[in-house]
Amino acid sequence: MSWYGYAMKTIVKTYIDLINEGVTDKVFIGKEIDKAYPFGERAMFPYKAWLKARKEFFSKHGLGKVPEEKPDSLFYVE
Repeated sequence: MSWYGYAMKTIVKTYIDLINEGVTDKVFIGKEIDKAYPFGERAMFPYKAWLKARKEFFSKHGLGKVPEEKPDSLFYVE
């Protein structure tokens, strides 16, 4: 299995485990996926493969970031 494949497998497994536990907070899920990094030191090609898989998965599922309120938003407070 490739670095990317193993990274994606780890991300998906972590995501499914959290969803099955009833976790719905997308920021929390993103943090838990980051904690599940499987390759030891965050360096070189394995880390790049992890970042690619993470970016694709997070953008597909809307994970990781707290939505920003824009100045034209009804709920924007300065």
